[in-house]
Amino acid sequence: MEKYQVIQKQQQEYKNWPKIAIIILNYNNWQDTIECLESVLRNDYPNYQVIVVDNGSANNSMEYIKV
Repeated sequence: MEKYQVIQKQQQEYKNWPKIAIIILNYNNWQDTIECLESVLRNDYPNYQVIVVDNGSANNSMEYIKV
């Protein structure tokens, strides 16, 4: 099976999994937020999106998180 066909098959299988949203709240603690993001990205659930919300941090946290 070609690589393209394998990817297509995986995409079809992923559609059977409910899509979930993971919302991470950050407030002046970008180090913990990055650690949390790294943990989330190690999961094996195939159909999700991650949303990071900053709660008005005064320390430019989002600039660190964007990188």
